[in-house]
Amino acid sequence: MAAVLRKKKDGREVIVVADQAGKGGKGVGAGECFRVIRGSRCVASFLLGGLFFAFTALPSFGEEIRIPGASYRPVASDIGPGSRWSPKSEQGVYRIGASDVLDIAVWQSPDLNRVVTVRFDGRISFPLAGEIVAAGLTPQELGMEIGERLREFIRNPQVTVTVKEFHSRQVLVLGDVSRPGIYPLQGPMKLLELLTAAGVDLESADLKNISVIRSTGEVLKLDVEGLLYRQDVRQNIDLRAGDNVFVPERIKETKEGGKGVAAVQAKEIMVLGE
Repeated sequence: MAAVLRKKKDGREVIVVADQAGKGGKGVGAGECFRVIRGSRCVASFLLGGLFFAFTALPSFGEEIRIPGASYRPVASDIGPGSRWSPKSEQGVYRIGASDVLDIAVWQSPDLNRVVTVRFDGRISFPLAGEIVAAGLTPQELGMEIGERLREFIRNPQVTVTVKEFHSRQVLVLGDVSRPGIYPLQGPMKLLELLTAAGVDLESADLKNISVIRSTGEVLKLDVEGLLYRQDVRQNIDLRAGDNVFVPERIKETKEGGKGVAAVQAKEIMVLGE
């Protein structure tokens, strides 16, 4: 134990703290003795010094915090109260749509696990949760919504939603490609990525006149040849759900008499009767 003695010296209060060395707890032995001088000036200086150290020692916002074996740099968010959602602010975020196939799993409740298809009205049916509007939500948001509804029946439910098949966000490619058809948009996709997946023929396709028809009716004429050979990245647009891409065939030319003449296939027409 320690003994505390208070004395006054030169108008200041002196606190003497010493270890008790005597038997039975009597007397103050020759243990270590610490003196703390408490006065109005000393206390004020101590508080100001502590505040200064606290503010200067903390890293400022945006300053890298160095931890052994790790590095983290806080980044200011551009999303605040009243901000509206835009594709730019949620780049790479997939939102569920009609016809998507979802794999829904509830931790430690395998009897509730389901594979469901989003109906055309954007809703799904789930045991104990009932009808839920899934279209427009991210898989994480849908999992949280299902979990909230299951709290009445399950303690602290943990729900995981995974998109098993993508059918709501699709693009169509036709024309001079080896694999025409419908392709799902599982995330951001550029025009060149779609053409590569569809197997465009660089020799026979007319890359200067590729058409993209938007779901709004807007028609875009793009020069992919300029993208490939002149690095015109403006031609490599971001595809949207519902886009129809048409790749025309290049018109073959033959030289006759030193002039380029388009080769025209002759068609025979048979006329019967008088």
